[in-house]
Amino acid sequence: ALLTLLGDPAVELALPKSPDFYVNPSDISISPAAPLNDDTVSVKIKVHNIGKVFTGDSVKIDVYDQIVDSTFLIDSRYISSFGKDDSLNAKWLPKYAGIHNIKAEVNSDGHIIEDDISDNIANAQFTVFNLDNPNIVSPINGSKWKDRVDFMFVDVGEFIAKDLEYFIEIDTNT
Repeated sequence: ALLTLLGDPAVELALPKSPDFYVNPSDISISPAAPLNDDTVSVKIKVHNIGKVFTGDSVKIDVYDQIVDSTFLIDSRYISSFGKDDSLNAKWLPKYAGIHNIKAEVNSDGHIIEDDISDNIANAQFTVFNLDNPNIVSPINGSKWKDRVDFMFVDVGEFIAKDLEYFIEIDTNT
């Protein structure tokens, strides 16, 4: 005999009663993948809902850029009701080179009641490059040598698909 619980008034199925949003670090992406400072970068945030559809309402999504000890708001916007997945595209203009932490926060204002808010924030790190200052690993500026000098650079050109040329000037005055 085939048993089914659907329609049985004595059994309450574990179906969500409210929306439940989440975002993962892998849901945050940028284009281009290796941007330069002052480039326009597209940030894409995928948002998921494993709960009930929130018809006639919208959810707030905040996107931040965190570098060293500073936090900058990239975008804050509401997206209307969606089922399982939706996404937000924001324009970002990174001012500084270095490692940036992009933070996405779903339902940041708590407007929509959820079953679980612990998975509403995700962070992903991206590197922004600067071509104005070469990344010299050695020698340290102001060092003195006897016969031979070996230079070591971090070649940013490999990350941004450009062949870079370096001009080195050595002061021979003592």
